[in-house]
Amino acid sequence: SVDKAGNKSFEITRTFYVDQAAPVVRASASHPVNASTNTDSERTVTISGSVTESHGIKSFTINGEDCKSLIQNDGSWIYTNTPTSDGTYTYKIIATDNADRNYSLTKTVIVDTGFPSIPSITVKNTTILPDSDNSSVWFGSKILSVVVKVTDNTDGSGIASVEYVVLDSDSEANATSLADSEWTAMSPDTGTDYKSPVIIDSDDENQKLYIRAIDVAGNVKYFNNDSTDASLDEYARHVPVQINIDTSTPDLSANYYQVGSGNVKAVSGSVYTNGSSPITVYGNYSDGVSGIQALTFKLGETTISPTVTY
Repeated sequence: SVDKAGNKSFEITRTFYVDQAAPVVRASASHPVNASTNTDSERTVTISGSVTESHGIKSFTINGEDCKSLIQNDGSWIYTNTPTSDGTYTYKIIATDNADRNYSLTKTVIVDTGFPSIPSITVKNTTILPDSDNSSVWFGSKILSVVVKVTDNTDGSGIASVEYVVLDSDSEANATSLADSEWTAMSPDTGTDYKSPVIIDSDDENQKLYIRAIDVAGNVKYFNNDSTDASLDEYARHVPVQINIDTSTPDLSANYYQVGSGNVKAVSGSVYTNGSSPITVYGNYSDGVSGIQALTFKLGETTISPTVTY
């Protein structure tokens, strides 16, 4: 500057930056948090990302908390937060540069450390409860309708899938040795039920049916055990359901007969009697698989109840 007397001041220089671009923020969250990675008391949410800004960051906040000190020299940052309970949490991230331009984004994280529940399954109208003994139940078909009742825990992330796999009873494989692709997904049915026809393609009479429910957070619950101890491996947390299959018919024969106190004769073709004396029929029946449930008799189309001696 120059005054009226012609005196000149020293020259000074100041730099002004025109910044028309807002900061660029990138973020990814540990979504979701589940019991496989955290215990119930350690529901730690981790959000990481980067901030890019040529002329400097004035402020960086997450849900109003000053997080500018988290930004490293290369612009990367990591933020952790531990909610006190399960639920859905929203994190708003705002970066403001020195020109007061800002960029914001929101990350939603589901915190779910609880397991789904499988109160019961129904196999061809036979209801099986957790820890129940169904070793004496037999099915006469290799195509079984299976219905699984599933619920998620309170504040849970929701059921993602219900799946099954069938193995021979003497198979050395178990659920932990199977790839996810070997499980078959069931279809949602009414209410909280999932349903699927289960086809037994083995000749083994005794099968192992594994059922598992997976929630959105990735928590896995297997039927027949209520353990929620994440330190246990998957196989220790469940017991398979025994499925007994018998598609063979029982053996039945009527070999001899006796009218009154007469001679015992072999049955051959039609037997005629005048009806004045009782008839005794001798035969055999057996079933080497599931066993005989009942022996019934008919005279023509009428069911009768004769005296039976075994």
